[in-house]
Amino acid sequence: MYVADNGNQTIRKITAAGNVTTLAGAAAYFRYPNGLAVDAGGTLYVTDYMNAAVRKVTTTGEVTPLAGPGPSLLEVDGPGPEARFESPWGVAIGAGGTL
Repeated sequence: MYVADNGNQTIRKITAAGNVTTLAGAAAYFRYPNGLAVDAGGTLYVTDYMNAAVRKVTTTGEVTPLAGPGPSLLEVDGPGPEARFESPWGVAIGAGGTL
């Protein structure tokens, strides 16, 4: 299970045995992460609310930007680095693995 611990700006992992560890956020700077989705390969996608971005987190905790590299007052469609969001909240994986 993954938890967006937005007060601590981290993504936490909880095992079936109840062990809690920080997966991401110690080195990567999240600002109120909230929406989480996991694809079939175990890659986690996070909406980073105050950074106005969607970020990808590997199973080893490596964080990379996927879309929306910063806040914008206007929504802009386009490829990941060119897209702009205003306070993204949720994310989901659709049929066929589409984010």
